[in-house]
Amino acid sequence: AGGPAPRPLGARAGGAPGGSSPSSSHSGGDQALAAPPAANSSKQDAPPAGAGFSGFSGGGGGSGRAGPGPVRVVLSKFAERPCAAEEEGSMVCLEIPEEDAREIARRDPSVAVNGPGPSGSGGGRGAPGAPRGAPRVPVFVMLPLDTVWMHHSGEPGARPAPVLKTKNTLEKSLRRLKRAGVRGVMVDVWWGMVEAEGPGEYDFSAYSELFEMAAATGLEVQAVLSFHSAGLNVGDNVSIPLPRWVLEVGEENPDVFYTDRRRRRNRECLSLGVDRFPLFHGRTPVEMYRDLASAFLKECHPFIGTVVTELTVGLGPAGELRYPSYPEGDGRWRFPGVGEFQCYDAYMLADLKRRAAEAGHPEWGHGGPHDAGDYNACPWDTGFFAEHGGSYASPYGQFFLQWYSQRLIEHADRVLTAVGAALQVHRPGSLLCREGEDGALSLREARRPQMGIKLAGVHWWYRTGSHAAELTGGYYNTRTRDGYLPIARMLREHGAALNFTAVEMRDCECPQEAFCSPQSLFKQLQHVCDMFGVPLSGENALQRYDRYAFDQIAQSASWDSLTMSQDLAEEEEEAAAGEGGYA
Repeated sequence: AGGPAPRPLGARAGGAPGGSSPSSSHSGGDQALAAPPAANSSKQDAPPAGAGFSGFSGGGGGSGRAGPGPVRVVLSKFAERPCAAEEEGSMVCLEIPEEDAREIARRDPSVAVNGPGPSGSGGGRGAPGAPRGAPRVPVFVMLPLDTVWMHHSGEPGARPAPVLKTKNTLEKSLRRLKRAGVRGVMVDVWWGMVEAEGPGEYDFSAYSELFEMAAATGLEVQAVLSFHSAGLNVGDNVSIPLPRWVLEVGEENPDVFYTDRRRRRNRECLSLGVDRFPLFHGRTPVEMYRDLASAFLKECHPFIGTVVTELTVGLGPAGELRYPSYPEGDGRWRFPGVGEFQCYDAYMLADLKRRAAEAGHPEWGHGGPHDAGDYNACPWDTGFFAEHGGSYASPYGQFFLQWYSQRLIEHADRVLTAVGAALQVHRPGSLLCREGEDGALSLREARRPQMGIKLAGVHWWYRTGSHAAELTGGYYNTRTRDGYLPIARMLREHGAALNFTAVEMRDCECPQEAFCSPQSLFKQLQHVCDMFGVPLSGENALQRYDRYAFDQIAQSASWDSLTMSQDLAEEEEEAAAGEGGYA
């Protein structure tokens, strides 16, 4: 056929490094892909399997052709896409229309149909102790917080730009991780870097470079849309602020930030109280989160669903769905203090006042509990969290805690709805792939990334009646009320996964005076996720390199752990039934 000479599968169109955009993937008019011929087709009609992709000028799509023979697919608007491969080395794919993929599958038995996702997805050995056929638990490794960093060239007028730090070291580390058997890596996509220069001005180039590197190594990526700053949480060794133009709005209107009862602001993330107020150059925070997700999906399209297989949505401090009730970074809080309620910005107070009036108790709408102590109090130091007669169980306490926790769930629902809408618009399409230089062709369906959230492991005071630290963090979880059920129910509606961030901790390692139980908390989450069919993953809260932590992570991921959590939950439900049951 006429047109440009064939180019090997894997060669970048136009020689552009890191893949080309869908709008500029092929120059010189439409080009077509000739699939390997069927068994009874002529070899003059198309190259044999392994010969690569051939270019054609013009030509029709493959759909609707009668009889056997090669299928030629028009690729004028479809780009080459890297995929994570089972072995080290990238699988290169071309995105094609779904109707052409169906036609190829129908007419050419030499092209394998492998279902959704890259070859690295799913399958494998079962979890320890699991019955035959049980799915394995994949392992991802969190990359350093400053894997992508803002580079200042120092030239007059030049803007700082996000770049990959220590590329050679990173590439070697990725190869070592692949040889160790991990499925992929997790990386923060920092709002303060990718939209640093102004509203709607995005730069994902460094992340695209990282995704290309991961694909070449055969690793998947979990991308975390981090709408918070770094530097104020346990383990943070870098400082990455919110975008400058967002902070400037906060300077004019400090109530956009979470506020405690002494009117101290927390500038780590925006208050959920302003979710629906267009205070940021005409946009609401939810619209800003949606727009960034849409831009990310568009700019990183060649990697979405094949390399980037999970999209974790940041919903609060440290990217977790919670209030900043224990801000250790600025010295206000020290473990194991109960923390403080964060409901004193003008927007949260206005909502509380309205809800209290609707409940027929306007006197409840002036702020949080007056007897809840301070950041570093113990439950027995307060009237609100006291073990016997604590006002958390009073009609006022129940009203306030229901309002406080429900606002957090509604915040997650709003943001996940917005990001989910962006994912629905994004159509990953079908992929015609080859693994390695001479591998056989296969058809794959690019998945939409799994959407997920992070949930904090607030395990101190878990073995008390009030679960004080969970209450100030926004989780209305007590000895007689399961506060994680409504969160799991909401996640099920969005098809989202839950990532618990204290999976390495053991009860025996915690100070007795803090009444901790990270293991019981994790088992409770296993139970509620199992009830609602929510995918559950675990992440260590602290940097740990000892055998005890690794063994605990493995145990948490094992089949026996899930079985024990179900048995424990049944026992706890029976015990709670004698005390009035779960609310």
